[in-house]
Amino acid sequence: MDGILFNILMLLISIVIGRLLAENLTETFKNFLNQTLTLIVLTIGIGITAQNMSQVKTPIIFIVSLILGGLFGTVINVENILNNLVKKIGFQSNLTDGIATSTAILCTGSLAILGPINIVINHDYTFIITNTVLDSITVCLLYTSPSPRDMRRTRM
Repeated sequence: MDGILFNILMLLISIVIGRLLAENLTETFKNFLNQTLTLIVLTIGIGITAQNMSQVKTPIIFIVSLILGGLFGTVINVENILNNLVKKIGFQSNLTDGIATSTAILCTGSLAILGPINIVINHDYTFIITNTVLDSITVCLLYTSPSPRDMRRTRM
């Protein structure tokens, strides 16, 4: 539980830092950070996969699970359901993009899923701390980008 609370606290702090730095970070620096984060995530993912693939007795389950998940999401039209829900509540449609992006980045990554499991089973906080650091930098970068509301204000 401590690891998850730490993750939440760091994300909230990152939002504040991102909003404070919004006007001071150049696009070049943001691009550099995005490319660095991408390389780090790929390296971690390939390393964990390579380390554990030899223990997997049926790797086809991994492939089939990804395909079925994508097909299921497409068949039930998750994006349309989310858009309709947001409209029903009365928010602007760009909220859907924000929810989808945040969920995809912060909730569906392997470290976000394996971190809490690893804490419970092995009392090992490595995954959750790594995930927290990566997510905190990502959230900070997301919040340095102007919101559509801010963009409308600058046009007026």
